[in-house]
Amino acid sequence: MGLKAQKYKAQKYKQKGTEIQAEMYKITSRKAQKYKQKGTEIQAEGHRNTSRKVQNYQQKGTEIQAKGHRNTSKKANKYKQKGTEIQAKRYKITSRKVQKYKQKGTEIQAEKHRNTSRKAHKYKQKSTEMQAKRHKIIGRKAQKYKQKGTEIQVERHRNTSKKTHENRQKAQK
Repeated sequence: MGLKAQKYKAQKYKQKGTEIQAEMYKITSRKAQKYKQKGTEIQAEGHRNTSRKVQNYQQKGTEIQAKGHRNTSKKANKYKQKGTEIQAKRYKITSRKVQKYKQKGTEIQAEKHRNTSRKAHKYKQKSTEMQAKRHKIIGRKAQKYKQKGTEIQVERHRNTSKKTHENRQKAQK
């Protein structure tokens, strides 16, 4: 659940049903990071802070990498995940952020988010939870996450380079 940092509002990540919803939050002195989910898609739009830098989200292999995040201070975020869920490695982030990602059942809950600027997230998935194949997108990405049972399937990604990727999971039969 979101906690208010001193000057910045917290980001809340909630998953309802089989979707991951990222709600938009305004940071008082900086521009807000807007995460919008429509249907079964997670769209991460580029947002400039008044300080600097734009988050770039790239997905390679089974990892979702968010690169290029420099902020005005220094801090490291540790994302720990147990079981077959989502593993997130250490990131050096320039502001004060403490983000704990917990997964219960087939839901991903993200609690305690204190952000003063940007974060770098690397999501790795193992086993039958979330599978995401390579998505090369020239300008934008359309990532469709579908969850069946305890699985999140990424199917049919069309992007500006006119490439389509399909990932089908055969665990629920």
